Amino acid sequence: MPERPIPGIFVEEAPRGEQPIAAPKAIVTAFIGRTLRGPVDDPVIVESVDEFHRVFGEPWDGSTLVPCLYDYFENGGQKAVVVRVVNGGRRAVLRIPAGDTHLVLEAADPGGQEWLRGSVDYDNIDPKEDLSFNLVLQRTRGPGSERITDQEIYARVSVDPSSSRYVGDALLESRLMRLQGAVPRQRPDRTVGPGVGSPVAWISTGSRGTDGQRLTDYDIIGSATEARGLFALQKVPAFQFLCIPPPSPVGDVGPTALLAAIRYCRQRRAILVMNPPASCLGADDLTAYLRQLNLNSENAVMAFPRLRGGSLLPDETTRAGCGAVAGLLARSERGADAWRPWSTAPRLLRGSARPAYDVPATDVDRLVALGVNVFHKLSGGRVAMAGERTLAGVDCPTPTLRSVRIRRLSLLIEDALRNGTRWVVFEVPGEDLRGRVRRQVEQFLAGLEAQGAFPTGGGFPPFFVKCDVETNPQGSEIRGALHFIVGFAVGAPGNYMIYRVSQTVEAARVVPVNMDRFRFSG
Repeated sequence: MPERPIPGIFVEEAPRGEQPIAAPKAIVTAFIGRTLRGPVDDPVIVESVDEFHRVFGEPWDGSTLVPCLYDYFENGGQKAVVVRVVNGGRRAVLRIPAGDTHLVLEAADPGGQEWLRGSVDYDNIDPKEDLSFNLVLQRTRGPGSERITDQEIYARVSVDPSSSRYVGDALLESRLMRLQGAVPRQRPDRTVGPGVGSPVAWISTGSRGTDGQRLTDYDIIGSATEARGLFALQKVPAFQFLCIPPPSPVGDVGPTALLAAIRYCRQRRAILVMNPPASCLGADDLTAYLRQLNLNSENAVMAFPRLRGGSLLPDETTRAGCGAVAGLLARSERGADAWRPWSTAPRLLRGSARPAYDVPATDVDRLVALGVNVFHKLSGGRVAMAGERTLAGVDCPTPTLRSVRIRRLSLLIEDALRNGTRWVVFEVPGEDLRGRVRRQVEQFLAGLEAQGAFPTGGGFPPFFVKCDVETNPQGSEIRGALHFIVGFAVGAPGNYMIYRVSQTVEAARVVPVNMDRFRFSG
């Protein structure tokens, strides 16, 4: 069986010595919602639309997730992790005759579009092995279709529970079906005539599955203890953005789920890409919604309005823009100048998607000031996103965190400091160790500086690292513990974000030291 990680528990291999700190090779965006089929509450990483279809099926009018995923990859996303969530779905059932009883199998996952079938033969099985049989399971494109989308072959499995080839154990690895109830004492009847080349006869599922009902906030949130819904992402080591498409084309994710998602993103050092409600048809509607929601967070991003055209939906149907935004943001972090401030050059969307309606220029400026990024048409017909704002709010204690770029940069550095310096807990404390840590962190920050991450000028250094006897006083230095301070300029030269990093055997902690304006004086 494939290994399945225990929810919330990760095994990390600490780097040996001060290896260069590496940034993530690709941005990972998590998507939570309904799909045609696929594992439930089990995150699956996909790197293309084709990979998604192989696991989760074709586009389906019951899923708002699929168009958003298309927008994500079209606009520059490279890696996604998909969590399928259901509300009361039922599994299809296959009954294979076995004398006067049946071998009963059920679909591995619920869904009303699971077209499964099975076949049994005794080819190459000794007549004395009267409890053994060959089982073939297939998924087809549709009812009565001969287009096979998945197939599994189980040779010489047995109905004998003591056998090393017991059918119940063999099906534990199946992506298609699993055992339901007791196994009959005799093997299932042959569905293929005796002899090589006999025509294949198939038995299809007699009891179809169901897709369940529209998702509620509680289905989306799930359970932390059971690793369901949002908390299924506990099985994933890291992700940078989270998209929760609306539960239906005319529905919205409720405040309960949004609040839980933002809290979880803060815990996982990620950013939630929010969708405007379907009822928001103008800047006044959205302003009233934001006032009522009263949700300010540097770990949330919103773009307005919704999109139409392109992708998979009819031209008159609108869809959430979270996938397009996540793809654009992921794309913006690649390249030699990934962290340079966004210039006046427009951030263009790819493909033929366009805003659900044209936002007047005066409303664009007004919404960006409120922390909303706006899709708008340019003179040539292309679509751009104005703004790069989080929903931190005007009263955010650290105004620079209203910038998506700076918030992502701070999260990246936090992760790098937490994970990249973990090796120090295995080293002998002292001046040599402190010097090695300084050099390692300075090398990492210098690489970001070369990409334009930090403002320079005015005689202020772009960053500083303090790891000495002041951060590790004599008498406090013990093996398995080291403390140091890191600051880097954001927004303007000399305006630093400062973190205290504490590496101990028990845990790694990265804590803001002073989120107010700080002038470097050393």
